[in-house]
Amino acid sequence: MKRKTVVFVVAVAALLLVAPATLSAMPRNVLANMIAAQDSGLVVGAGLSDARHIPTARSIATMEARADIARELQVVVSTWQELETAAVQVIGQTGRCEWTEVLFGAITETVARATFPGSRVIYEYREANGLYWVVMTISRDVAESAVSSAAVNAETAAAASPDVQQPSHIERGRMAADDALERMRAAFDLHFGW
Repeated sequence: MKRKTVVFVVAVAALLLVAPATLSAMPRNVLANMIAAQDSGLVVGAGLSDARHIPTARSIATMEARADIARELQVVVSTWQELETAAVQVIGQTGRCEWTEVLFGAITETVARATFPGSRVIYEYREANGLYWVVMTISRDVAESAVSSAAVNAETAAAASPDVQQPSHIERGRMAADDALERMRAAFDLHFGW
């Protein structure tokens, strides 16, 4: 079994432990489509609706799938923050730690509200009991772009935050540093096993 498949299966298992009972009964064909998309290097989300009206069910399940992708990317952002904080500690820049914390808080909020242009539904399935499933994907490029755009937008919020004590550290602590982008990509690699 490929490492990325193992990582994905572990992530799905973790999701099932905290998800509602209906999500834990994910049909095999839905899970198979998610694994196939993950193996193709795509970021995947699944959504579920119990609405009886098919267009409404499709719409709700699609929104849920998009939210699932946002949760995946929030984990990536959390990993990126850990890598960034470790790099700051190695450099020894006091004052940059609170900048990093505020900045990543703002990035996480922005990612949670993202609409992910370029996302597409790859599979829809209606169970006999009426549950409607949607599997949605975005490419890694789109995912990285969404996260890095969130970082750029978050810099303004972080700069205005009262938690950042010394404005002089803002310029030294900017996420626009060349190695910050590499740490973001490393966070994607660590999370998805790419």
